Amino acid sequence: MRARPPPLSPRTWLYALGRAAAVTGERYAGQVPLHYEANRTMRRSATASAAPRRSGSTNSGRTSAGPRRPIGQLAGGRVPMEPSVVHAHWRQGELAARLREALAEESEGSGPREVDNPVALIEELTDLGVMTTRPNGAIDLPDVYRLAFGIGRRGGVARKQAG
Repeated sequence: MRARPPPLSPRTWLYALGRAAAVTGERYAGQVPLHYEANRTMRRSATASAAPRRSGSTNSGRTSAGPRRPIGQLAGGRVPMEPSVVHAHWRQGELAARLREALAEESEGSGPREVDNPVALIEELTDLGVMTTRPNGAIDLPDVYRLAFGIGRRGGVARKQAG
């Protein structure tokens, strides 16, 4: 039995499907609606659709450096992740100090309200839709953020490394 790839959000899926259809139209016009080789395009597109999230945009439409730093410090980890593991990543990366420094330099946008309180930061990121909390308390990330910041998924299919 073949392993299934991790699920994608509707926005990511539609973006990837649109790119695959465009590539199919350019390379195989008139042959098929969606060529089987478009699978590679869809994988690349799913990752590309995550790029705007990396720049700091949020579901509310505001631009903020706030989500970029906390999520970036989880790179290399795998979700779902226990809150204590999230806190450990943030402590190790000196997130609170980095956020205070960034907030002092920013003239636009906003940042987290409580940079020294990791529990409040998780709540704020959850309110923004950047993180989700599972019923067992584990922290998860939507694919657009997870892919943009190089965060894996437990039980997911390993991504091919560029070579």
